[in-house]
Amino acid sequence: LEISGATKAMAICYYMQGDLKQALACWTKVLDMQIYNFSEIHPTVDEAMTWIIRISEKLAPQESEEEST
Repeated sequence: LEISGATKAMAICYYMQGDLKQALACWTKVLDMQIYNFSEIHPTVDEAMTWIIRISEKLAPQESEEEST
């Protein structure tokens, strides 16, 4: 779980720097570790999913701009 905590910290740093794709990759890794380590849905899974959804919503307009150029 220490690795999960370090990955969360990296994800937040990337998010604050505006690197949403790296942040999303980190949060996806956190979610993967949490699901692997807990046999039941753990409250921290909700946190990871919240971040993943938030970042995905911010990335959607950026990706549509890239496709139109």
